[in-house]
Amino acid sequence: MLHPLAKKYLIKFLFFFWFVVTSPPLLLLIWLRQSYPTVAPAISWIAIPLALAWLYGSWWLALTTAHHMVNENRMFLTAVKYTFCDLRFRLAFLPLLGWLFTPDRENKHDDDDV
Repeated sequence: MLHPLAKKYLIKFLFFFWFVVTSPPLLLLIWLRQSYPTVAPAISWIAIPLALAWLYGSWWLALTTAHHMVNENRMFLTAVKYTFCDLRFRLAFLPLLGWLFTPDRENKHDDDDV
């Protein structure tokens, strides 16, 4: 009975948490738009898609973190770590930028060789 209710409110709390934590790039664009009115249209074209991605990204991060906390019974910082691992895995499948998020196997040093 409490499991779905707790997850529902946890998702809302985590959405606002991730919304605040990931806000500096968009706040920088708002500041640039207000400070330099000559480039305001160009910044608006960048800020609108970024704001939509910011909303969706905060929602996805909240859902994933809540899943790790409620369904997998992990503590907050461990859930955040696993959320970032999930995010890195998803970003590795991007067509042009995915190679930036794949693990570097050449520089990996195993402890078994030492």
